[in-house]
Amino acid sequence: MIIDSNCTLGPWPFRRLRHSDAAGLLGLMDGLGITQAWVGAVEGIFYRDMAAANEQLLERISGHEDRLVPWAVVNPAFPGWEEDLQEAEQAGFVGVRLYPNYHAYDLADPRLGDLLGAVKALHWPVAIYARVQDERLHHWHMLVPPVGFAGLPQVVERFPDLPMVICGQTWQFAQQFRGLFAGTNLYLDISRCEGVAGVADMVQAIGADHVLFGSHAPLFYLEAAVLKIQEAGLEGTAREAILHGNATRLLG
Repeated sequence: MIIDSNCTLGPWPFRRLRHSDAAGLLGLMDGLGITQAWVGAVEGIFYRDMAAANEQLLERISGHEDRLVPWAVVNPAFPGWEEDLQEAEQAGFVGVRLYPNYHAYDLADPRLGDLLGAVKALHWPVAIYARVQDERLHHWHMLVPPVGFAGLPQVVERFPDLPMVICGQTWQFAQQFRGLFAGTNLYLDISRCEGVAGVADMVQAIGADHVLFGSHAPLFYLEAAVLKIQEAGLEGTAREAILHGNATRLLG
């Protein structure tokens, strides 16, 4: 069993993406033995209206909710996010995705704290995206810097029990912040964990119980995430934890 914690559906505005609809992603998953994928809407990164983006995601995955599990995009810097969160709860979403760099706030923003408190009350997890696309590939009129994580220790200290997934970070990040993970519900996905023994080094730094299988498909190749696990040489409980155990526990 494999659960992919980081997939996205919808058209990317700057280049053509293959497999960006439900049928395409499911085809990839079937070919690689992926049981389930957590998905968000590309439009949630760019729209001002998060509710419209989340609604489009539900339309895309209709009939496949057992395998494509929806996460809502919410922007705490935009008025009305409370209503967006409430509508997402009523519609059957299971978690929240945050894009601080695209939505123009940082981890020290008090509005983020308000949102995290509201999400905690729902017993939902949160995914914070460090970056969506490598900055070298950005459109020259839309250069979006990665999220700064200097304020992450304060966020974790304030919400130690809130499940938080940092998406798009490296094994070097895991080493830098390794002291944050013990005794918390903080996780990293492997989508940007590159280099020989990258996943193994991440596991050594923070423990297998804090690592999630995540491909960032279709922006990244789903096959690459599978190969990272194979290359890491993990066995037994560590491998099972990363492939599905941690994800199952995270969603309760």
